Amino acid sequence: MAKTLDEHYGYLSDRGKIEKYRAAIERVVRPEHAVLDLGCGSGLLGLMALRAGARRVIFVDEASVIEIARRTVLEAGYSDRVEFIQATSFELSLPDKVDMVVCDHIGYFGIDYGVLALLADACERFLKPGGIVVPSDLDLMLAPVESESCRNLTARWQDGSVPGDYEWLGTTEANTRRGVRLEPGELLDDTATLVTLELGQVAASYLSWTAEFVCNRDGMLDGIAGWFDCRLTDDIRMTNSPVAPERLDRRQAFLPLESAVKLGKGDRVIIYMPMIPEAVVAMLACARIGAIHSVVFGGFAAKELATRVVDAKPKLIVSATCGIEAARVIPYLPLLTEALDIANAPDLPRIIVSRPELPLEVISRVLVFEHHFVVPCPVAHRQVDRASQEHGMAEGEHAVGNSLCVVETIDSQDEALALEAEPLAENRTAKSGVFPLRHGGVFLDVDRDG
Repeated sequence: MAKTLDEHYGYLSDRGKIEKYRAAIERVVRPEHAVLDLGCGSGLLGLMALRAGARRVIFVDEASVIEIARRTVLEAGYSDRVEFIQATSFELSLPDKVDMVVCDHIGYFGIDYGVLALLADACERFLKPGGIVVPSDLDLMLAPVESESCRNLTARWQDGSVPGDYEWLGTTEANTRRGVRLEPGELLDDTATLVTLELGQVAASYLSWTAEFVCNRDGMLDGIAGWFDCRLTDDIRMTNSPVAPERLDRRQAFLPLESAVKLGKGDRVIIYMPMIPEAVVAMLACARIGAIHSVVFGGFAAKELATRVVDAKPKLIVSATCGIEAARVIPYLPLLTEALDIANAPDLPRIIVSRPELPLEVISRVLVFEHHFVVPCPVAHRQVDRASQEHGMAEGEHAVGNSLCVVETIDSQDEALALEAEPLAENRTAKSGVFPLRHGGVFLDVDRDG
């Protein structure tokens, strides 16, 4: 209970957020409206709707905190206009549709509390056509960060303060999203708007966007920070941006690097990522071994992928057999093969992750794979040995060069994250895709849904 009280005290004491929501709800609520307070928590938004004149409010939350909402609302005198349902909204059914849905599941980075799927499902099943959603849309923002306090989140595991047996937890820390409070001077560049998402629309299972930063000063890149700028309705907005004069009392999301990277004024940092934590793990894995890398997520048209191959001039491509978008399986390797032909790089080595939805055993009947290989990895030996035996190789040998191998998915917390590589030259550029791998080293791509 203490944790619940602390959490909701934070929500209820954020006067800036409360006034923003109050203004938005009072602007759009009409006396005839039925309102659904989704993930209601202590019931504050639904209570605002009642006080704004809503005909009826349905409070829904799967946690026992709904009892706080129940007591508060009933003691406020609204017992004849309310209903309380303790359940997840995905299991909920309502006899009638509502005129308005309100929700405050906005996380540090906007979408990290699951608001996209939550509101998409609720609006599809519970909201009348032309109904109102508060909040209505969401801007996701990014910026590169230089912060000693953020740097210490990972550095503290290697500073001698913990027994040496546990220093490996620094790697886990580097692959963990953190909530931090940043100051404007800790940003290496002006903020970039990653995307604007309209809330309540059908949420894609696979999202990817591009952001580019140009450092405005010399510094150390400790990681990437993310936050939101949310439109509740019309011109009423709220944000947790560290540079906003009227920001909410809410932290920003921080995605750390295990080791800070020195940057000079004018250097470019490009991120092309889906909004899933595993993508960050894959990028940090490359950063850890010093691999200058370009991340292009599957499903891109062959022509666009070819443009990136020509620009990056990579020595290796890591890909998968397919991606998943809702109920569709998107084959990647035909796109990859076509892209490499366009880029005049048909012989470029590739590591291919075989996904169960479209295993290599199936698609190899259609495509000819002549330049795939796998760098030996202890975690992948079972799959590699099976593939080697299929190609007539002795047990323990690995299919390399022109032979076809299947790479086993490696969990983000696996010891295989202890990667090895030769250091790169100090004058490497952001557009270079060249990175040497030592014999016996590991190059990792983290598989994910989508």
